[in-house]
Amino acid sequence: MRPLPEDTYFQILAPGDYRKMWNVIRYGLLQSVPPTAGGGLDSLRKVLVQLLTGKAQVWLLYKKKAERMQLMLLTYQDQDPLTGAKFLIIYAVYGYSAVTNEEWFAVSDRLERFAKQEKCGRIIAFTAAKRITELAKSTGFADQYHLIAKELGDG
Repeated sequence: MRPLPEDTYFQILAPGDYRKMWNVIRYGLLQSVPPTAGGGLDSLRKVLVQLLTGKAQVWLLYKKKAERMQLMLLTYQDQDPLTGAKFLIIYAVYGYSAVTNEEWFAVSDRLERFAKQEKCGRIIAFTAAKRITELAKSTGFADQYHLIAKELGDG
């Protein structure tokens, strides 16, 4: 497993930390949730409930001495309804500040280890950021599927 640079940490927040970190998390989510999320405050409340009940996780990459947040990931585990295959979803990725290749490689290693511990057969990620896609591809992710979405309004 690749190490993180000195004074850089990547960890899952404990459920008790979500309330005190909610403004930072909410901002990252508003900037990065996939089109499947819907939108608005009601969607954010539902995400918070999933976090508080342990059904989803927020991972933070940060510099401790500088007290600077670099990256937020929101993940959850799911199963394919037809085959039962289990996977880890990276539902949202938001960069508060620049992330180096070295840091991304270490983050990717830790996510892969977590997914394997949870018996997931793959990691699937949503992102509209080209830089995240390129970093992910450099760590073994394949850009082989594309999510297409059409907004339908209040129909």
